[in-house]
Amino acid sequence: MQEDEKATDHREVDPDDGPGLWKLFLKVRQGLCFKRAPGLLPLVKKKKTTMKKTLLLIACLSFVSFSAQNPGISKQDKEFAESALKANMEVLKVSELAQTKGFSPEVKELAQHMVADHKKPDDLLRQITAGKSIAVPAALDKDQQKDYNKLSDKVGEDFDKSYTACMAKHHKKIIGLYEKETKKGENTELRAFATNTLPSLNHHKNMADETCKKLKKK
Repeated sequence: MQEDEKATDHREVDPDDGPGLWKLFLKVRQGLCFKRAPGLLPLVKKKKTTMKKTLLLIACLSFVSFSAQNPGISKQDKEFAESALKANMEVLKVSELAQTKGFSPEVKELAQHMVADHKKPDDLLRQITAGKSIAVPAALDKDQQKDYNKLSDKVGEDFDKSYTACMAKHHKKIIGLYEKETKKGENTELRAFATNTLPSLNHHKNMADETCKKLKKK
Protein backbone atom coordinates (compact mmCIF):
# COMPACT_ATOMS: atom_id res chain seq x y z
CA MET A 1 0.00 0.00 0.00
CA GLN A 2 2.83 2.38 0.93
CA GLU A 3 4.67 1.55 -2.32
CA ASP A 4 1.54 2.44 -4.34
CA GLU A 5 1.24 5.81 -2.55
CA LYS A 6 4.96 6.52 -3.13
CA ALA A 7 4.66 5.67 -6.81
CA THR A 8 1.64 7.95 -7.06
CA ASP A 9 3.55 10.84 -5.44
CA HIS A 10 6.38 10.69 -8.00
CA ARG A 11 4.54 9.88 -11.19
CA GLU A 12 4.82 12.38 -14.06
CA VAL A 13 1.77 14.56 -14.75
CA ASP A 14 0.21 13.70 -18.06
CA PRO A 15 -1.32 16.40 -20.36
CA ASP A 16 -4.49 14.29 -20.36
CA ASP A 17 -4.92 15.04 -16.67
CA GLY A 18 -6.27 18.47 -17.64
CA PRO A 19 -4.84 21.76 -18.99
CA GLY A 20 -4.90 23.46 -15.59
CA LEU A 21 -2.99 20.70 -13.86
CA TRP A 22 -0.50 20.45 -16.74
CA LYS A 23 0.30 24.19 -16.61
CA LEU A 24 0.75 24.00 -12.84
CA PHE A 25 3.13 21.09 -13.25
CA LEU A 26 5.23 22.99 -15.79
CA LYS A 27 5.51 26.03 -13.51
CA VAL A 28 6.53 23.89 -10.53
CA ARG A 29 9.04 22.00 -12.63
CA GLN A 30 10.55 25.23 -13.95
CA GLY A 31 10.88 26.54 -10.39
CA LEU A 32 12.60 23.36 -9.28
CA CYS A 33 14.98 23.64 -12.22
CA PHE A 34 16.14 27.09 -11.15
CA LYS A 35 16.17 26.02 -7.51
CA ARG A 36 18.40 23.05 -8.25
CA ALA A 37 20.71 25.14 -10.46
CA PRO A 38 20.87 28.62 -8.85
CA GLY A 39 23.42 29.83 -11.42
CA LEU A 40 21.02 29.22 -14.30
CA LEU A 41 18.53 32.02 -13.59
CA PRO A 42 21.14 34.83 -13.65
CA LEU A 43 22.45 33.45 -16.93
CA VAL A 44 18.99 33.58 -18.45
CA LYS A 45 18.47 37.14 -17.21
CA LYS A 46 21.90 38.14 -18.50
CA LYS A 47 21.08 36.65 -21.90
CA LYS A 48 17.85 38.67 -22.07
CA THR A 49 19.69 41.88 -21.11
CA THR A 50 22.36 41.23 -23.75
CA MET A 51 19.66 40.65 -26.37
CA LYS A 52 17.99 43.95 -25.47
CA LYS A 53 21.31 45.79 -25.78
CA THR A 54 21.97 44.14 -29.13
CA LEU A 55 18.54 45.13 -30.48
CA LEU A 56 19.06 48.70 -29.22
CA LEU A 57 22.45 48.88 -30.94
CA ILE A 58 20.95 47.62 -34.20
CA ALA A 59 18.20 50.24 -33.98
CA CYS A 60 20.76 53.02 -33.37
CA LEU A 61 22.92 51.91 -36.28
CA SER A 62 19.87 51.76 -38.55
CA PHE A 63 18.92 55.31 -37.54
CA VAL A 64 22.44 56.59 -38.19
CA SER A 65 22.48 54.90 -41.59
CA PHE A 66 19.09 56.38 -42.48
CA SER A 67 20.19 59.85 -41.31
CA ALA A 68 23.32 59.63 -43.44
CA GLN A 69 21.27 58.77 -46.50
CA ASN A 70 18.60 61.40 -45.67
CA PRO A 71 20.47 64.36 -44.19
CA GLY A 72 18.46 67.04 -42.46
CA ILE A 73 17.75 70.37 -44.13
CA SER A 74 18.96 73.53 -42.43
CA LYS A 75 16.69 76.54 -41.97
CA GLN A 76 18.61 78.44 -44.67
CA ASP A 77 18.34 75.60 -47.20
CA LYS A 78 14.64 75.10 -46.47
CA GLU A 79 13.82 78.81 -46.84
CA PHE A 80 15.84 79.04 -50.04
CA ALA A 81 14.27 75.98 -51.68
CA GLU A 82 10.70 76.93 -50.79
CA SER A 83 11.17 80.57 -51.86
CA ALA A 84 12.92 79.55 -55.10
CA LEU A 85 10.12 77.13 -55.99
CA LYS A 86 7.49 79.81 -55.39
CA ALA A 87 9.46 82.37 -57.40
CA ASN A 88 9.93 79.97 -60.32
CA MET A 89 6.24 79.21 -60.42
CA GLU A 90 5.35 82.90 -60.52
CA VAL A 91 7.83 83.63 -63.33
CA LEU A 92 6.50 80.71 -65.37
CA LYS A 93 2.82 81.60 -64.89
CA VAL A 94 3.28 85.30 -65.63
CA SER A 95 5.53 84.65 -68.63
CA GLU A 96 3.10 82.12 -70.08
CA LEU A 97 0.48 84.84 -69.84
CA ALA A 98 2.82 87.31 -71.57
CA GLN A 99 3.35 84.90 -74.45
CA THR A 100 -0.32 85.28 -75.35
CA LYS A 101 -1.11 88.81 -74.12
CA GLY A 102 2.19 90.51 -74.97
CA PHE A 103 1.74 93.41 -77.40
CA SER A 104 5.26 93.99 -78.71
CA PRO A 105 7.62 91.39 -80.25
CA GLU A 106 10.27 92.26 -77.64
CA VAL A 107 7.95 91.31 -74.78
CA LYS A 108 6.88 88.08 -76.43
CA GLU A 109 10.53 87.16 -76.98
CA LEU A 110 11.38 87.96 -73.36
CA ALA A 111 8.48 85.81 -72.18
CA GLN A 112 9.62 82.88 -74.32
CA HIS A 113 13.11 83.05 -72.82
CA MET A 114 11.70 83.16 -69.30
CA VAL A 115 9.51 80.10 -69.82
CA ALA A 116 12.21 78.06 -71.55
CA ASP A 117 15.01 78.99 -69.12
CA HIS A 118 13.00 78.65 -65.89
CA LYS A 119 11.29 75.35 -66.68
CA LYS A 120 14.46 73.22 -66.56
CA PRO A 121 15.81 74.66 -63.26
CA ASP A 122 12.34 74.33 -61.74
CA ASP A 123 12.18 70.63 -62.65
CA LEU A 124 15.71 70.10 -61.29
CA LEU A 125 14.95 71.85 -58.02
CA ARG A 126 11.85 69.71 -57.55
CA GLN A 127 13.98 66.60 -58.04
CA ILE A 128 16.55 67.80 -55.49
CA THR A 129 13.90 68.58 -52.87
CA ALA A 130 11.98 65.31 -53.36
CA GLY A 131 11.84 63.35 -50.12
CA LYS A 132 13.03 66.29 -48.05
CA SER A 133 10.98 68.32 -45.57
CA ILE A 134 10.37 71.09 -48.10
CA ALA A 135 6.96 72.41 -49.10
CA VAL A 136 6.51 72.25 -52.87
CA PRO A 137 3.83 74.69 -54.14
CA ALA A 138 1.03 73.32 -56.30
CA ALA A 139 -0.31 76.77 -57.23
CA LEU A 140 0.36 80.48 -56.77
CA ASP A 141 -0.13 81.74 -53.23
CA LYS A 142 -2.70 84.41 -52.37
CA ASP A 143 -0.42 87.42 -53.00
CA GLN A 144 1.02 85.96 -56.21
CA GLN A 145 -2.45 85.25 -57.55
CA LYS A 146 -3.50 88.81 -56.74
CA ASP A 147 -0.55 90.23 -58.74
CA TYR A 148 -1.26 87.81 -61.57
CA ASN A 149 -4.89 88.93 -61.77
CA LYS A 150 -3.87 92.60 -61.85
CA LEU A 151 -1.46 91.97 -64.72
CA SER A 152 -4.03 89.85 -66.54
CA ASP A 153 -6.45 92.79 -66.56
CA LYS A 154 -3.99 95.00 -68.45
CA VAL A 155 -3.77 95.14 -72.24
CA GLY A 156 -1.47 96.46 -74.98
CA GLU A 157 1.49 98.63 -74.05
CA ASP A 158 0.24 98.91 -70.48
CA PHE A 159 0.55 95.15 -70.13
CA ASP A 160 4.02 95.11 -71.71
CA LYS A 161 5.41 97.76 -69.38
CA SER A 162 3.92 96.13 -66.31
CA TYR A 163 5.24 92.69 -67.27
CA THR A 164 8.81 93.80 -68.03
CA ALA A 165 8.96 95.92 -64.87
CA CYS A 166 7.69 92.92 -62.93
CA MET A 167 10.39 90.66 -64.39
CA ALA A 168 13.18 93.15 -63.67
CA LYS A 169 12.08 93.68 -60.07
CA HIS A 170 11.33 90.00 -59.53
CA HIS A 171 14.72 88.81 -60.80
CA LYS A 172 16.58 91.31 -58.65
CA LYS A 173 14.90 89.75 -55.62
CA ILE A 174 15.53 86.19 -56.85
CA ILE A 175 19.23 86.88 -57.46
CA GLY A 176 19.63 88.03 -53.86
CA LEU A 177 17.95 84.82 -52.71
CA TYR A 178 20.32 82.64 -54.76
CA GLU A 179 23.44 84.58 -53.79
CA LYS A 180 22.62 84.08 -50.11
CA GLU A 181 22.31 80.32 -50.66
CA THR A 182 25.72 80.14 -52.36
CA LYS A 183 27.28 81.69 -49.26
CA LYS A 184 25.25 80.25 -46.39
CA GLY A 185 23.69 77.08 -47.79
CA GLU A 186 24.67 73.82 -46.07
CA ASN A 187 23.13 71.28 -48.44
CA THR A 188 25.65 70.47 -51.19
CA GLU A 189 23.04 69.90 -53.91
CA LEU A 190 21.07 73.06 -53.18
CA ARG A 191 24.21 75.21 -52.94
CA ALA A 192 25.48 73.84 -56.26
CA PHE A 193 22.06 74.42 -57.83
CA ALA A 194 22.06 78.04 -56.71
CA THR A 195 25.61 78.60 -57.99
CA ASN A 196 24.89 77.07 -61.41
CA THR A 197 21.60 78.93 -61.86
CA LEU A 198 22.83 82.42 -60.96
CA PRO A 199 24.36 83.28 -64.37
CA SER A 200 21.05 82.58 -66.11
CA LEU A 201 19.15 84.72 -63.59
CA ASN A 202 21.53 87.64 -64.09
CA HIS A 203 21.07 87.30 -67.84
CA HIS A 204 17.29 87.39 -67.42
CA LYS A 205 17.46 90.54 -65.32
CA ASN A 206 19.60 92.27 -67.94
CA MET A 207 17.13 91.22 -70.64
CA ALA A 208 14.20 92.59 -68.63
CA ASP A 209 16.04 95.88 -67.98
CA GLU A 210 16.86 96.28 -71.69
CA THR A 211 13.27 95.55 -72.71
CA CYS A 212 12.01 98.11 -70.21
CA LYS A 213 14.30 100.76 -71.75
CA LYS A 214 13.12 99.94 -75.25
CA LEU A 215 9.47 100.25 -74.27
CA LYS A 216 10.08 103.64 -72.63
CA LYS A 217 11.55 104.99 -75.87
CA LYS A 218 8.44 104.10 -77.87
